[in-house]
Amino acid sequence: MRTFVTLILVLVLLAIFNPTPDAFEQMVEKRASEMVAGEAGEVGGGKFGALLGNVTGAAAANTLMRVTERKNYYVASVYTIDLDGIAGTANEWKFLGIATQFIELQRPAALGGK
Repeated sequence: MRTFVTLILVLVLLAIFNPTPDAFEQMVEKRASEMVAGEAGEVGGGKFGALLGNVTGAAAANTLMRVTERKNYYVASVYTIDLDGIAGTANEWKFLGIATQFIELQRPAALGGK
C-alpha cells in the first residue's frame, strides 16, 4: 500500500511540474540566444555576440514556436520543432519536458545531429 501511495504522489508531482509551452518557449529563446552569441562572439567579440544573441533569440523563439508540436502525456511532454515541415523527419528537434526540465532527445542534422 505504501508503494502505491508513493507512486501516486510521484505521478501527481510530475503532472504538476510538467513544463508548459511558455516554459519551452523561454528555453528555446535562451538556447537560440546562446547559439547566436557563441557564433557572433567568435567573429566580433563577446559584447557584440551577447547583444546580437539577445535580440535574435526572442525572434528565433517566436518563429520556432510556430513549427513546434507538443504531445502532452500529463506527467511529461514531448516537444518537436519541425524545421523542414511536412517534407520529412530529418530535421526534427525533439525535447522531453519533465519536472520543469528539458532533455534533448534528437538534434537535427543541420545543427550537427545524427
